[in-house]
Amino acid sequence: MLTQDNFTKENIERLQKISGNDPSLLEKTVYAFGMLEAISKVGMPFIFKGGTCLMLLLDRPRRLSADIDIIVEPGIDVESFNQVVRGSSLPRSIV
Repeated sequence: MLTQDNFTKENIERLQKISGNDPSLLEKTVYAFGMLEAISKVGMPFIFKGGTCLMLLLDRPRRLSADIDIIVEPGIDVESFNQVVRGSSLPRSIV
């Protein structure tokens, strides 16, 4: 579970020192995981795939992904996803 501390400038700078990755890409990656968490809390069934998903399986990812790739069943109201995005408590950009 992500906390507000995950979205702080200090945390992004800490991750940058550990990984050597660009801070703006690190921030986008953290936000992608935040959005994924927000969608999962709604309880809407989906399949998570793609580069961001693969990052969770690797001990030390070499590449970062700043988006989330999901699949939903036909007939799922996609507007619900839009409501999650609009109603998300994710903080604004920090870097």
